[in-house]
Amino acid sequence: LGYGAGDELLLIIARRLQVVAGGEHLLARFGGDEFVLLLQGVSENRDEAIKKVASICRKVLSAIRTPIIINGVTCHCTASVGVALFGAHAITPEELLKQADLAMYQAKDAGRNTVRFFDPQMQLAVLERIALERELEDAIGQKQFVVHFQPQINDKNKVVGAEALIRWQHPTRGMVS
Repeated sequence: LGYGAGDELLLIIARRLQVVAGGEHLLARFGGDEFVLLLQGVSENRDEAIKKVASICRKVLSAIRTPIIINGVTCHCTASVGVALFGAHAITPEELLKQADLAMYQAKDAGRNTVRFFDPQMQLAVLERIALERELEDAIGQKQFVVHFQPQINDKNKVVGAEALIRWQHPTRGMVS
């Protein structure tokens, strides 16, 4: 529908989010189609905070899910919501946004139109994946990959081809499929 319709869609969604946020919380468009909602004074009790935030997230999903008509066309939108909680422990705004972003991508991976809370295990998994990717890049330069051929056999027990399989001869993990 064009950039103008896209901008109008984002403005309508922003207005809906402002209603959900009310006057007590801070709403900002973070870029593109991403918004940040900073909920203030939720609760110092973690379980209560999770319940309240989950309730607000359901309202956010509902507000965005309600159809929007632009230039006579009905638009159906969904959201993936990532939540990061903070309290007494010190955390930088950048770290908080990074945690919320990780949780948002978990929500997207879960099928979108859902909410995920940041979990430190999630951060650990991301860091492990980054380390593995770096090791793989190094493995290419160090020629740590070997090819194995696996025969393909037909119903008459005759070799009819081969499947080429690459294995990683890791210096400490051994052979990695």
